[in-house]
Amino acid sequence: MCRASFSAYDSPTLWYDFFVAILKEKFTKFEAWFDKYDRHISSAGLLLGFIVDSLTLRRIDLPLENAILFSYIFLGGFGLIIINMFEAGRWTGTFMQKVRKWMPLVIQYAFGGLFSAFFIFYSRSASFGSSWPFVIVLVGLLIGNELFKKSYVRLGFQTSVYFMAVFSYLIFVVPILVNRIGAHVFLLSGILSLVFIWYFIKLLLKIVPDRIREAQGVLIVSIGCIYAFMNIFYFTNIIPPIPLSLKAAGMYHELVKLPEGGYVAEQEARPWYAFFRRFPEYHLDGEPVYAYSRIFAPTDISTTIVHEWQKRNEDTDSWETRSRISFKIDGGSGVGYRGYTLKEAVDSGLWRVNIKTTRGQVLGRIKFRAIENSPNLQLESVTL
Repeated sequence: MCRASFSAYDSPTLWYDFFVAILKEKFTKFEAWFDKYDRHISSAGLLLGFIVDSLTLRRIDLPLENAILFSYIFLGGFGLIIINMFEAGRWTGTFMQKVRKWMPLVIQYAFGGLFSAFFIFYSRSASFGSSWPFVIVLVGLLIGNELFKKSYVRLGFQTSVYFMAVFSYLIFVVPILVNRIGAHVFLLSGILSLVFIWYFIKLLLKIVPDRIREAQGVLIVSIGCIYAFMNIFYFTNIIPPIPLSLKAAGMYHELVKLPEGGYVAEQEARPWYAFFRRFPEYHLDGEPVYAYSRIFAPTDISTTIVHEWQKRNEDTDSWETRSRISFKIDGGSGVGYRGYTLKEAVDSGLWRVNIKTTRGQVLGRIKFRAIENSPNLQLESVTL
């Protein structure tokens, strides 16, 4: 009797059934737990993904970063196809019901990863004072991805968000592929995004024709509006000058280029309380004033950067341009291309140096208050 019982449990089939039963039980408990804490898990996952992206995403021209972002694009499109097939009744059954249940989470994960990466890369490339509307849009999409996840079952909403994600991705990947930046490259990115979403909709038309026909008007209006607003944002210099990004900038009393690369600079020794000043002080000493910037550009991209020196007119409460000095940069350096401009005729008052592209897109700003020289002025050497 004991021998027979031992042989039964020794059977591979019974062992398999035993483990399958345990897995089903555990998965059922996990589903119940997930349904109970769905909102908290989703929010925590979004926050964790944003933190991971912030720590791991380094350069937008690296193959690994682009492979991750492209996988998000693919995963988001795949999830949208699965949801629409289920909603159209093309796939039925218990298994598909379980798959359908998890698809909004998959899409949310993909879009959350995309928009958090976009926010990181675009904010690195932007001066918030000039590009805040677009950065706010990205923040809204990132947060809205969490708040409106149930809307992913609506074909018009999901396809519009997908188009926005594809367009935002192509804006910075196309310049890397063609080794150029500028308006013509942006227009090419827009055309490619329209071609991509056209073929995606054609694929859905073959799979779920009724749902496409029902949402046809919404798709045309929403995609057209997104395309129009992206162009307005770009040509009004609201979209940051991706893929360029400002790594460092500052004002110095002297700059000396080193034979091995980089600079040795003389800067003012600042007291600890200088951190609380709205504008750093720069004591005029009769010598030229140096504005330094270090700008990242992807490999093989060469472009021109402009330092726009402006002084605040206190009477008219406006900024007046005193000079615009340009210099060329070459991409490829992980630390960024170092460059500087200098100005001799600097008088007392509030100044700023806008670091811009030739199109006027602002990478960053350096603000300082020029004041008369102090007899106690102390300078220290730093390597840039």
